[in-house]
Amino acid sequence: LRNVRMRFLFFETFKYPTAELTAKVDPAAFADLATKRRVKSTLPFRLNLHGVDKDLEASIVVTMISDTMVSVASEAPVAVHVEDFGLLPNVDKLQQAANVTNIVPTASVSFDFVFTADGSKPAATQTAAASTADVGPVATDAAKANFSDEECLNRFAVLSRTGAIYFR
Repeated sequence: LRNVRMRFLFFETFKYPTAELTAKVDPAAFADLATKRRVKSTLPFRLNLHGVDKDLEASIVVTMISDTMVSVASEAPVAVHVEDFGLLPNVDKLQQAANVTNIVPTASVSFDFVFTADGSKPAATQTAAASTADVGPVATDAAKANFSDEECLNRFAVLSRTGAIYFR
C-alpha cells in the first residue's frame, strides 16, 4: 500500500511517469582508472523530477570491475528536498492518506550503476530479468501509455479499500 500511495499521491506517476538524471563525465578525470581500479570524484548532475529540473552534486566512487565493466556508485547518500521539485503539497496528501503528521520532506538517495563497454546489460541484471519471465503472462492494462486522473483515482481507491496489492 505504501508503494501505491508513493506512486499515485506523491510522485503522481500517471502525470510524470519518469525521472531523468543527466550528467556529463570528463573522460580525462578517469584516464588512470585501468591502473588505479578505483577513483573517487564529484559528479555534478541534473535531476528532472516531477517536471522540475534541479542541479545537484554527488560524491561518487568509480570502480573498474573488469576490462569491459565499470561501476559508478554514490559514496554517500544524496539529499533530495521535496520542495525543490514542487512536491511539498504531495507530502500533505501522503500524511492524510496514512493518517500521520511526521513525514520528513527530504529523501536520501543512493545509487550503484554498472556500465559495460558494449552497452549490454551486466550478467546479474540479465539473470534477474530471466527469472521474472518464468512467472508467466498476466492480463493487465499497465501497458496503456496514459491513464486519466479519474482512472488513477479509482484504482487507488480500490487498492486502498481492498488491500489487494501484490508485488513480485
